[in-house]
Amino acid sequence: MRNTAEILWLVFCSAVFVIVITSCKNSSQEQNHFQRIIDYKKVETSRIIVATMVRNPKVVEIIDNKLVIGEVGGSPSIHMFDIKNDGSLEYFKGIGRVGRGPGEYERLMEIIDADSLFYVYDGSQFSLTAYDMNGELLDQKRRELTTRGLPNSMFMLEDGSVVAVGVFLNERFQIFDETTESKISHGEYIVFDDKFTSRNNGIAWLSHGAMDQAQNYIYLFSENAEFIEKYDLDGELLKRVQGNEYPVPSMILKDNWPVDNDGIVGYTDVIRNDHFLYASYSGKPRSDDSSNPFETELIQKFDWNLNMIKGFKLDHEPTEFIVNNDEKIYTLNETDDGYEIRVGQLK
Repeated sequence: MRNTAEILWLVFCSAVFVIVITSCKNSSQEQNHFQRIIDYKKVETSRIIVATMVRNPKVVEIIDNKLVIGEVGGSPSIHMFDIKNDGSLEYFKGIGRVGRGPGEYERLMEIIDADSLFYVYDGSQFSLTAYDMNGELLDQKRRELTTRGLPNSMFMLEDGSVVAVGVFLNERFQIFDETTESKISHGEYIVFDDKFTSRNNGIAWLSHGAMDQAQNYIYLFSENAEFIEKYDLDGELLKRVQGNEYPVPSMILKDNWPVDNDGIVGYTDVIRNDHFLYASYSGKPRSDDSSNPFETELIQKFDWNLNMIKGFKLDHEPTEFIVNNDEKIYTLNETDDGYEIRVGQLK
């Protein structure tokens, strides 16, 4: 028979073995946030102002302590609000109008902060129009893009290059040089269905994008699947997170166009402040007639390696949102009185 010391030693070794095996198993089968129940923290917001001048908002940004709202088909096309120390908003000015001339837009899609100025992107004219921080037009800095797709998220690098995410034929994102010629096409091209053309695959893989503060990485959040990616600017895929139920878009062709096939709306937008990424996640069936599946009250917070830190549930479903460095969230919400601007705290 074994003595007590031998038995205790065997028990100790067995316990260590179990711990090591369990640890290895957990590390090799790391769960992503799509595979667990997220405890969304409820966030209450309050109305700051009813922005009756805003008709059809498309994008909202915080630039130089101003809340800047761009809209489609509006004159003015861009509304600028001063953010006061007490948190209130004061209308600063409206700029731009509908048209195809200088300072005119047919399909305003993005507002790009470029430090000492900002650009407004028109997805119909494939143009970038520059303004100074006071909203004065800098027509000499107007830029036109040469692209093989339709960008919807754009970012300005320090050297004047532009990174664009959206719908492209054979890549996940593009980089344009200072002359706005497409100089680099990047990212792993994904074939959704071999019956789909490159155009239809690009539509199925429509993504919204964000960059980190240091401008080293680009993040893609799919609108038609539970699918997010991190790339470096050389196009190397560094991380990908997929869900089990909707890892790829669920779509079929109808009249040579991709349409819903019992799929969901995944991510409707992604933004960042200096510290984190924030993405609006729907998860609703695309065929849901009871509500707009592209509007959601759910906001997910990520670190720069696509680890989800927290989930938030707002008290309304905003059309647009932005988060500042103090984690104040500003939202646009359509009401019977017009679009209201609301604010809440995510911390």
